[in-house]
Amino acid sequence: MSFTNKLFVSDVGENFKSEKEDNAKKEEKKEIDDFGLWTGSKPGIETVLGASLLLQQFMILIKKRAIHSMRNKSLVISQILIPIGVLIINLIYIKVGPIKPKDLPALDINLGKYDINFSPFILKGQNNVDKDLLNDLSLNYKRNFEKYSRSTPFNLETTSYYDLCNGIESIKDIDSYLKCLGKNNYYYFVDENLVAATMSSIQNKISLIGHFNNQKFHIPPLIVNLLTNTLFKQFSNSTENNIYAINFPLPRNQGRINFIN
Repeated sequence: MSFTNKLFVSDVGENFKSEKEDNAKKEEKKEIDDFGLWTGSKPGIETVLGASLLLQQFMILIKKRAIHSMRNKSLVISQILIPIGVLIINLIYIKVGPIKPKDLPALDINLGKYDINFSPFILKGQNNVDKDLLNDLSLNYKRNFEKYSRSTPFNLETTSYYDLCNGIESIKDIDSYLKCLGKNNYYYFVDENLVAATMSSIQNKISLIGHFNNQKFHIPPLIVNLLTNTLFKQFSNSTENNIYAINFPLPRNQGRINFIN
């Protein structure tokens, strides 16, 4: 009987101890699960804020970078050596093999370098003598375009290559025509009308006005050359005479330049 009682007491003590351990484990697990809820509110644990937080994050990043560098020595060495090597190669190239400057080639100023384009011109004369002189001038003006198949001069009073501005009475000069053209189709105005001319004669006093499209390079000297050649052919009585406009850059001065105050 006494043996049975001892066994019962022993079983009760072990069960109580086991239950106490289970409760302790549950409490510890609950504290771990609820860690994020009571952080900063539980006595003894404070949340880091402000400059201390920034300093803490900075130190952690430095330590992380230091550990990463110690584990990847080859990567760190390559990050240091590659920029230095590229810099040395560039310095050697600049010292040994520089590109020597060359003089730019001469460039003929003519219409052959441009795509399809039209050149309207208009004649203004008061009497038959002036009109005859203007007709001769227009023929000499057209001769400047003969060797350029993609360039077409035309008298604005008799011909127009665009139906957009045909039959408009208000178009009595080049400016009105170009305004009408640009208003209706900007592509024609910019890409297909490069130069134009107004030729007038009052009592044998000739006046030539050149109009040019400033969207292309070298158009201003081109229209001056066309008008100059027109006058040259007119008064030299020869269609073979020509004045050539050339863009000829001056040679480079590779020596030292001394500035005089």
